[in-house]
Amino acid sequence: MCEIQVVYRFGKSVKKRDYKVFKNLLNLGSRTNNDAHGYLQLTKDTVYMDKRRNLKSLFKHLDYYKDTKALIGHNRFATCVGKKYKDNHPFCIESKYYWVHNGVLYNSDSLIEKYHLPTHSDTDSEVIGELINHFVTKENDTVQEAIAETIKELKGSFSVVFYDLKTGKIYYFKDDSTNFFFGLNSDNVLYGTTVKSNLDLPTTRKGLVKAWEYELIPEPYTIYEFTHKGLKIIEKVEVEEEIKIYREDDFDWEDRDWYKDDKIGTCEWCGKEHVPLEYSEKYSVYMCELCTEEEEIAESYDYDDKIIDREDKEDAERYTKQMEQYLR
Repeated sequence: MCEIQVVYRFGKSVKKRDYKVFKNLLNLGSRTNNDAHGYLQLTKDTVYMDKRRNLKSLFKHLDYYKDTKALIGHNRFATCVGKKYKDNHPFCIESKYYWVHNGVLYNSDSLIEKYHLPTHSDTDSEVIGELINHFVTKENDTVQEAIAETIKELKGSFSVVFYDLKTGKIYYFKDDSTNFFFGLNSDNVLYGTTVKSNLDLPTTRKGLVKAWEYELIPEPYTIYEFTHKGLKIIEKVEVEEEIKIYREDDFDWEDRDWYKDDKIGTCEWCGKEHVPLEYSEKYSVYMCELCTEEEEIAESYDYDDKIIDREDKEDAERYTKQMEQYLR
């Protein structure tokens, strides 16, 4: 999917060495998510936002400001739509709400229709901020209440950093299928990233980011607020669990559970839950995106092509045998 990167200094402005850490996190995220990159640079009264296809070009526009309180970055891997500029992160509404999102929503179209949400891009991520804005402007909710209502409405996977310029508050919330990790070092700098291993690598000459005083894995369906004293839980949202049903057809599915929507469910190969699925005609199972890619790679090998080395051939053959043994 994508990666989100965060650098936040409690009660103080972000320092120059924090910028180096932030750039390093974006560099690490770009290794597997290189369709587009963007950042939010939050100062006391202003938000500097930029998004570009090229990471080096993005860094040229990331200037140091003494009153910067937070840096929020995004590395995009396009999953549902193309790679147009309007679909890249971050997003904003009327220069008051800003957000980045990692995940895939499968009810974005129904939410747009249900709440008559305006959209300016083709990506599902835009719906999150538009829905929060709807609850604030149309139903007179506070931002916190609007986030809670939005969490209840979203179906799919989501990990979101959301900023309210009017109050200067930064929020974080996620579902139970996405990853995110926070770490606070001895200098009261909070780092956040989608991939935990990003935090274990050297980032400055003065030490390693992994020298934490504490680590935090955010709880799902919980709203966090960045405060001058720390990361604070402000609300735990109760959400309804998705109901699994059995398929009714002429085939014997060997007591396998399936979701009503064919596109979301449990991968029959790796067992990962709440993920978009694709049907494999060859193996007659539903597989997640990663397993589908592995299957396509295995099938695409030309064993007569001398360019393919012996180890790649063996990996492809081993994967095919595993699939066949699993389905016996």
